[in-house]
Amino acid sequence: MSKPGRRSPAPVPRHFPAAREDGFSLVEFLVGAVVLLVLSAGVFTMLTDAQSTSGYQGEVIEVMENTRLTMSVLGRYIAQAGNNPLAASFNPLTITSSTQVTLRADLTGSAGGNQGDPDGDILDEDEEVTIRFNSGAGSIELVDRNGTVRTLARGISGFSMEYLGADGAATTVETDVRSIRVTVTGLSSAANPRTGKTFGQTVTGVYTLQNQG
Repeated sequence: MSKPGRRSPAPVPRHFPAAREDGFSLVEFLVGAVVLLVLSAGVFTMLTDAQSTSGYQGEVIEVMENTRLTMSVLGRYIAQAGNNPLAASFNPLTITSSTQVTLRADLTGSAGGNQGDPDGDILDEDEEVTIRFNSGAGSIELVDRNGTVRTLARGISGFSMEYLGADGAATTVETDVRSIRVTVTGLSSAANPRTGKTFGQTVTGVYTLQNQG
């Protein structure tokens, strides 16, 4: 018969961490989503800023080209004014104001229509042209002898002409005018996305009436 003895303590069960299943917990998912949203917002802002900047830069180039071309065309009209090899009867220019002048020249027509050499009149195309500034529309216009209006340039915020005599001094006496100082200011319609300011460019040139005097 065995002797009663002390019982051995029951073994303590050991708990091992359960193996982690693949995937993210809800907290990790939320953190990742927030990070993704922040990054996406940053990228979107960069793209929007780049697009705005690109559009503004395009307008800057357009303003520069627009003012350059406008000055070139006006210079050509002024240089031709007074061309009159057949001694026709007309005044080379009529001054209306600092923003409007009418220029005349006998340029073509001897071959019929608007073709050939000067024909002794100013009835052909581009032989009588009024240059004027439409401040309401922000444009420089060319008006022919029949009243037909052509827009030479848009996006113009300023335009002026100063009529100069042989000594370079300003004059309003039409027969004394030997050159015209032209000033054109172009303005972008879009503002710089960084500064909020529009781009403007002012160009000035002096053009000689080669057939005057």
